[in-house]
Amino acid sequence: MNNGSGNNHAGPGDEPDDWRPTVDQPWRPVHPDQIVSLYDYGQFWCQDRHAHPQYQPGGYPALSHPVAECQSYGGSWDGWFQDDRAGLDGPPGYLLAYLSRPFRYGQRRGTYEDTTRLVLEFVPVQDDAAEPFRCSIPATLIRSLAAHLIHTADVGDGWREPRTIRHSLTD
Repeated sequence: MNNGSGNNHAGPGDEPDDWRPTVDQPWRPVHPDQIVSLYDYGQFWCQDRHAHPQYQPGGYPALSHPVAECQSYGGSWDGWFQDDRAGLDGPPGYLLAYLSRPFRYGQRRGTYEDTTRLVLEFVPVQDDAAEPFRCSIPATLIRSLAAHLIHTADVGDGWREPRTIRHSLTD
């Protein structure tokens, strides 16, 4: 069956055996009624939501969408790469923060425990200056992180004394 955009789709419940990812077609083609592969509609907060399959002619995601995940709009701050081995500041770069969740269009159906995560990523200004790094926490912890950062900023500004943490009732 051809959907008019040049993408060959298997019938409902079928899966093409000869499909291989290409630059022009990184996701396995699927139809919303197909049983074997997921037709992922993506996240409503995705910065590339216009590229999700439901907004594209033929129902295939636009190539501008990241293959692995939906990403929210992010924030960016100037920063420095910390080289812990030498104890010195390394090359300048940018600290990025955004939400992320897997985009599973075309993947086989299965049991996935996908969660939305806050991603913190450091990207050096110069590509060969240092390796970029990325870490994440569950989005459910964003408010705890924000509260800690606000408290840390208040301490750094001299507005508030550091918190005293009591470990037992006898302290």
